[in-house]
Amino acid sequence: MNIAFQIPKPMDAHVHFREGKMLDLVVPHTARQFSRAVVMPNLSDPIFKLKQAESYHQQIIDVSGDGFEAFMTLYLTPDSVSQLAMWTPQHVVKAVKMYPKGATTNSDAGVSDLEAVFPVLEIMEVKNIPLLIHGEVSDEGVDVFDRERRWVDEGLEQIVKRFPKLRIVCEHITTQEAAAFVRESGENIGATITPQHLLHDRNVMLGNGIKPHWYCKPILKRKEDRDALLDLVVSDTGRVFAGTDSAPHTKNNKECDCGCAGVYSACSAVELYMTAMESVLDFEKESNQGIARRFLSENGPKFYQVSVSEEMMTIRKGETLIPNSFEVGKEVLIPIMAGESLGWKI
Repeated sequence: MNIAFQIPKPMDAHVHFREGKMLDLVVPHTARQFSRAVVMPNLSDPIFKLKQAESYHQQIIDVSGDGFEAFMTLYLTPDSVSQLAMWTPQHVVKAVKMYPKGATTNSDAGVSDLEAVFPVLEIMEVKNIPLLIHGEVSDEGVDVFDRERRWVDEGLEQIVKRFPKLRIVCEHITTQEAAAFVRESGENIGATITPQHLLHDRNVMLGNGIKPHWYCKPILKRKEDRDALLDLVVSDTGRVFAGTDSAPHTKNNKECDCGCAGVYSACSAVELYMTAMESVLDFEKESNQGIARRFLSENGPKFYQVSVSEEMMTIRKGETLIPNSFEVGKEVLIPIMAGESLGWKI
């Protein structure tokens, strides 16, 4: 097949850059593939304050160079009220991220009492600030494969009913239940989906030896859940968009007796997304090229109420070889599908 088509340079609506040498490595990977990114705040010293976000934003721009936009986020706590009282739409902070306490990397300061952050959500609803939710319960008594399902029933419904006009992004959804919730919701509810959750189910991680570089949170689910996510993308719902959740950890921190959760995909994210979507879409058809364009390039900016990138990217059939590893100082970072060849190229 000789397929090639153009799309506006995409938006990654969920990415982790970390700090120091890791930031220096991974920001250029994202900037090559995406025109802008929504940057998560769960650093080792979390981004609680507007001034912290400004400083981190400058570090990112210094590395990325001209033309790349970084949309910053604040880490939600009950004390976020004072920060958002000073917030204006011109600020580099464009959203607030909610982590359940203990649910993922650097989430120990996350929310344990939902009602305690209701005053923050009230301000956000008035000021039209999006709430980005890591949608899992953190109760260790709940099976890890069921934590997103429980959140949809116990937490998400509660927030939507209490704050019906609040713009919400259900981040990195992974289940049939979350997909159905988003599909059936109003225009103020959006969702990001990662390449790994579109590419594979939990068998790739656990079916033939443990693959630690596929381990992330929310964890990969069943085939039926993956199929539901692909169906949601194909349905062309205008509120579903790319968010890689690219989350780098060094090899030593992945391949150990208590490995970190996080998949690194930024180096080849668009090609990974195209590979996943090709399993259900025939890209010889222009209509299906349009679905990819909207998912990768248009729906995210629309939800964040910003313009689509004017820079164009050509996507074509062709080989992309994912590197085996990247050096991070004296350590190594392993991407997903390291050493494998994909059938798409940007």
